[in-house]
Amino acid sequence: MTGGPPQFVRISAARCAREALAGFDRGAPLVFPGRAYRLAMRALALLPRGLQRRQAARSAAGVRSAAEGTAPVG
Repeated sequence: MTGGPPQFVRISAARCAREALAGFDRGAPLVFPGRAYRLAMRALALLPRGLQRRQAARSAAGVRSAAEGTAPVG
């Protein structure tokens, strides 16, 4: 996929695996690897549901257009 996440949320595959396995060992049902991504996801939960849906739709449109090789919508 071209583009990808912003640089400040990128982490190595090894770090992602370590954090995911540590969460599994703790019995965590959901793990957000990387400090920046974890903070972003926690902040997202504080937004009104309408804004959450709009952001999810925008993200999904970007992923779909990247998969199809076209420019993102929105």
